[in-house]
Amino acid sequence: MRLLDRLKKEARECSEWRGHDLGRFYADPYWGNTKPTAECKNCDAGVTVCPKPMPNEIEMWGDSLAQNCPVINPDRPNAWRRKG
Repeated sequence: MRLLDRLKKEARECSEWRGHDLGRFYADPYWGNTKPTAECKNCDAGVTVCPKPMPNEIEMWGDSLAQNCPVINPDRPNAWRRKG
């Protein structure tokens, strides 16, 4: 599996753990094809992946990794949630 595909899969899994339903990854107008971005279908929280980060960057970042989806869990949007 290519590094970019692995990062997309990991970003999708982490976002789903937070309750987000990510759409397809697309080439962001700002970053281009080097850093694909996806957004939650419910709340528009995004995640961006970078297969070759600079020394001061990380491989993935975005609101969908940091916060729970407020549409799925409106009472506690920032609380940790586990599946199962």
